[in-house]
Amino acid sequence: MTEAEGFVALFEARRRAEPDRLFARFEGEPISFASLARRADAFANALRRLGVARGDRVAVMLRNSPSAPRVRLAAGGLTSLMRPTTDIAVAG
Repeated sequence: MTEAEGFVALFEARRRAEPDRLFARFEGEPISFASLARRADAFANALRRLGVARGDRVAVMLRNSPSAPRVRLAAGGLTSLMRPTTDIAVAG
C-alpha cells in the first residue's frame, strides 16, 4: 500500500464511522469529513475527465488552504502519485 492509499484508507474509515466529525478548521470555518469527501470526489471526477488515470503523476502547487487535503484525497483516490510543490523558490 502506498502512502497516498494509506492516507485515503484511513480518511475513508473515519468518514464512514463519523461523517459529521470535524476534520479541520480553516480560517475559523469547520470542514467535516463528509464535506471534504464530497469535494474530493468532485475533484477526482474532474481529474478523470481530464484523462488522469491509475499510476499517473500529478504535480500540484497550492498555498496552504482547504484545497490541499481535497487534492490529496482526490489524487490518492485515483491511486495517482501526487507530488506537492511549493511556490517559494529556494536559493542554492
